[in-house]
Amino acid sequence: MSSLPPQASLDIIRDMIQTARGALKDNGQYLLLWGWLVLIASLAHFVLLVPLEIRNGLESLPWLGLPLIGLPMTYRIRQKHQQSAQVQTHLGRVIAQNWTGIGVCFLLILGVALAGLIDFQVAYPLFIMLYGLGTFLSGQIVRFRPLMWGGIGSWLICIGAFFVPFAYQLLLIALSIVISYLIPGYMLKART
Repeated sequence: MSSLPPQASLDIIRDMIQTARGALKDNGQYLLLWGWLVLIASLAHFVLLVPLEIRNGLESLPWLGLPLIGLPMTYRIRQKHQQSAQVQTHLGRVIAQNWTGIGVCFLLILGVALAGLIDFQVAYPLFIMLYGLGTFLSGQIVRFRPLMWGGIGSWLICIGAFFVPFAYQLLLIALSIVISYLIPGYMLKART
């Protein structure tokens, strides 16, 4: 049984991280897509709810844009990425599984809130927490500090979100998205 010299092992690990960083740059498109969709939906919901005082569920309509626009666009980005990707690394798969798990958690919280088992005033801070978890873990995997800092910022915003009225949680969602998705997403895009 042969073993690699320590330097060769470090070089392999460094190459894997660099390859995963390259894949994450491509996946920065996902951060930008979902970041803009959530930002627009949260701000539109706030405007409908507070200045325009629209109620009876109509104020929540902007959120319908997420699945209607986001899912087809995600599919297109994925198709394009699969056509251009030559190799998927273990770290790339870990990042994809991370976001799949985060997505499942979003759907579970949404389902519980829609069933009336928890209030959206509790659900929205939990969403902010998940924004932070996804970006922090992705940033940690590829050692991209802006994602990690965005994740930490979202966790701090999450704590504050539990203490503000529901309508202002929408503004905190927008802030969380800007620091955890959009700023790091544009930084990744600039690196290409």
